[in-house]
Amino acid sequence: MTDWAQSKKHLAWFSIDRFDDNISRFSNYFIHSINEINAINCPASLEAVKQSQYPDLIDLFTLFISEISEYNVPICINWITTTT
Repeated sequence: MTDWAQSKKHLAWFSIDRFDDNISRFSNYFIHSINEINAINCPASLEAVKQSQYPDLIDLFTLFISEISEYNVPICINWITTTT
């Protein structure tokens, strides 16, 4: 997995488990992980997720997609779930 990840130029990475079933926590992890990509900056989305304990996901991700669409950068999101 590490070799694969190192081969990707714009990779967002975060981990969730069965205890991460909180909408606020998920959106926070997700948006922060995308913002860590050097070519992406989404300050309004970061502020929105910071301001609300229970964000409206449609509004939040509409804002987020609007922000990241300004960048012509392909993004790789790898979703891994574990069951224990």
